[in-house]
Amino acid sequence: MALILRQLRKDRKWTLDDLAERSGVSKPFLSQIETGARSYTAKTIRQIADAFGLGVADLFDDATEKRSAVMGQLDEAVEQLDEAHQRQVVEYALFLVKQSQGETQS
Repeated sequence: MALILRQLRKDRKWTLDDLAERSGVSKPFLSQIETGARSYTAKTIRQIADAFGLGVADLFDDATEKRSAVMGQLDEAVEQLDEAHQRQVVEYALFLVKQSQGETQS
């Protein structure tokens, strides 16, 4: 979990302070979780998952780690675009989501 937690945080360009503020978990505690120096409770994991907008299981899932890496790459690429092109990327992503949802419902 420590590696996924750190990767999710870095992909979002969040500091430990950012995650602490969003999750309500103290910065020292988060740091100890990331380094594996401290165990955590179900409540703490729920707070962290909520901060990322994920389910608890996602923090332990290899797919989440892969998705997080893809999102990091996408974020870096989009950051280089001007605002108009960033909006186009978002619109296209939403189009793809709707299209894939239609395919799964057929």
